Amino acid sequence: MRRWFVFLLIASFFAPNAIAQAPTDGRVESSAYVNTFFHISYQWPKILQAYDTKSLALSQLPPSDHEWLLFTARKGSEPYGVIMLAEKLNVPTQHSKGTKSADDFMISVRQEVDKWASWRVVSESRPRNADGIPMMEMDYIANGEVDAAVVAEMPGFLIVFKCNAKSASELAEMTKSAIALHHIK
Repeated sequence: MRRWFVFLLIASFFAPNAIAQAPTDGRVESSAYVNTFFHISYQWPKILQAYDTKSLALSQLPPSDHEWLLFTARKGSEPYGVIMLAEKLNVPTQHSKGTKSADDFMISVRQEVDKWASWRVVSESRPRNADGIPMMEMDYIANGEVDAAVVAEMPGFLIVFKCNAKSASELAEMTKSAIALHHIK
């Protein structure tokens, strides 16, 4: 009997730490978005303010088992800012065999942008950030708007930033902040 009591006491001590995590386990702390599932921290540029993702009225979309909206920030009431999401790799959908890599994701971005009337790629790069995270960046102009897709490669997932800005200098601030994505413990 005493042995069971000791076991239950030890189990109750560890139970709060055994809660399953989800990709959406993130929060805003001061001027950074912190996600404990991915062990990342993202500090958005000072020209943006965090924006409540719940107010985006996305609830009419069915929940996804492979894509999650993590964070949004925008420039005041202007339609410019950053959207951050996570995509699980290798999950087939009715429209694809599943995204296999950051390269695969960028191909899908190009295919989607190709549907627009007027766009052109301004630059592409494959930086590795200060924490060693492999990244891909594609800056482009679509219908006169400056945009970028920045993808961070994580084990089994991609962290994707969609940035759009009023000017190339503001876009550069946004992409620089995305590339500075930080690992936390």
